[in-house]
Amino acid sequence: MKCCPKRKRLADYYPLTPEDAVILQRMSSRSFNIYFINQLLLKLSNKYPNRHFANKIAVLNYMAKALANELLTTDQANSGNLDLMM
Repeated sequence: MKCCPKRKRLADYYPLTPEDAVILQRMSSRSFNIYFINQLLLKLSNKYPNRHFANKIAVLNYMAKALANELLTTDQANSGNLDLMM
């Protein structure tokens, strides 16, 4: 009998869908594109490998906070000229 769902790493939710991106744009009040959002997800999953999430809703809440506090402007982030893995 399974009592609790297994918690997953952030990278396990990669890639986020365009629908997820729309939700995150609304939640964060920032208009980052799907490419940047997925790159940020990968960067955060590498930076914090021990962070785990119970479900996708928790991931979206976490990512919305990260996007809301992102220091780059949306124009800088959406230009595609960034290497976030550095």
